[in-house]
Amino acid sequence: MRFTIVGIADFLKLVLFLGNLLLLHSKKIRRYISIDSYLNDAINMITLQSVIIWLIVAFIVFVLAILLFRNGRIRLLSFIFLPVLALYLSFVAQLTLFSRIPNSYTQYKIMLFWSYSAIANGSTHLIYEVFWNVILFIPIGMLQMLIFSCKRKWMISVFVGFLLSSSIEVIQLLSHRGLFEFDDIVHNTLGAFIGTCLYVFISVLSKKKRSNI
Repeated sequence: MRFTIVGIADFLKLVLFLGNLLLLHSKKIRRYISIDSYLNDAINMITLQSVIIWLIVAFIVFVLAILLFRNGRIRLLSFIFLPVLALYLSFVAQLTLFSRIPNSYTQYKIMLFWSYSAIANGSTHLIYEVFWNVILFIPIGMLQMLIFSCKRKWMISVFVGFLLSSSIEVIQLLSHRGLFEFDDIVHNTLGAFIGTCLYVFISVLSKKKRSNI
């Protein structure tokens, strides 16, 4: 199922709708940000220096995409969205790895779904962490679906999301830059899966819209 121009238009309409929704509720969102330290830290991390680095990475991928597109190795949508994915992955790497100060000791949680037990015992701040770990990988799932053109690409997109999350957790463990936990891998992979589902949902809507024309 190919993502046509109509599908892209529907996707952009969804982005514009969400943007308008954010503007309408900006005051509530600012109050929420002041409470949610995870979102606040992510916003404070967006500096001119970091944005320049992200853009450089995206430009390098853009140049590589041009070469692949000219040689017929990738299709037009892949050429368009590969730099976008590179830009977003640079942001994720900054958020989960490079912005963190290394500790002198290793931190890890081996028990699966320990965060849910902690939330049930009163650590309600972990709800934000679970929520944003899912949200963080939704764009990755959607962008991969736009880029891949092979069969069963949704399975590949989810699996790549799992590999990305696992790599981040292992690097955090080895570099002492955060807490290694299986819960993060589960939540990130779930986010990638939700992203693929959103893509399929928008694709089905666009297909129905074309059939009604």
